[in-house]
Amino acid sequence: MARAIGRATSTVQSWKDRQSIPDEHKPHVLQVALAHGYCVTPSDFFPSLQTSEDAA
Repeated sequence: MARAIGRATSTVQSWKDRQSIPDEHKPHVLQVALAHGYCVTPSDFFPSLQTSEDAA
């Protein structure tokens, strides 16, 4: 994934370790993940997009 988004492996590993992708990188990471066939949705990256039904 690091290569696909053009970031250093250590950078992506640090995001994984802290369980958080910096907000400014989320749109690009989401776009690349979808292009590579990962099963993700915008709400995986932007939790505030969840509806009240999704949160229940």
